[in-house]
Amino acid sequence: MLTPTHAIDWSTVINDNRDWIGRLVVARTGRQDLVDDVLQEVGLAVTRSNARPTSPGEVAPWLCKIVVRQCALLVRNQVRHQRKLNGFQQDRMLQTQSTADPIFWLLHEEAKDIVRGELASLEAPRRQLLVWKYVQGLRYEEIGTRLGVTRHVAEYRVIEARKELHRRLQARGIEGDESP
Repeated sequence: MLTPTHAIDWSTVINDNRDWIGRLVVARTGRQDLVDDVLQEVGLAVTRSNARPTSPGEVAPWLCKIVVRQCALLVRNQVRHQRKLNGFQQDRMLQTQSTADPIFWLLHEEAKDIVRGELASLEAPRRQLLVWKYVQGLRYEEIGTRLGVTRHVAEYRVIEARKELHRRLQARGIEGDESP
């Protein structure tokens, strides 16, 4: 039993609890092969934390919260990665189709013209925000500095401009993801 004057050896705690942590990871993610990855992330999260428990009775519940959070982060990152892969595959398929079939090329060119036209028809301040963000790749902080507003205000304005462009494109029959 640890007394308050003894420090908790976290690597030993994680190793001693490896079995239930592994079962929790499998229950949360559905994949046995992710146990070691989550254990590694749990170890890092524990060492980075400034709010580690000092009482042995608080260790297991606190560690469980860390494991659940790391599982959620891992699953979220995997979903994002898969979404990117799907997007790349879809882009590649469209590129292949467009080189093989002139109608795809024509439709793509027409869609680009519509996007350019709708972008040009936006009010100048909104158009400028979208150009700064998506053409020049400026961060929200940089946009805020240029506008003399906070980062959050700049982000809000960019989002509103993007939503307006998205609505206009939908009205013209151009479908797409509204998120950046």
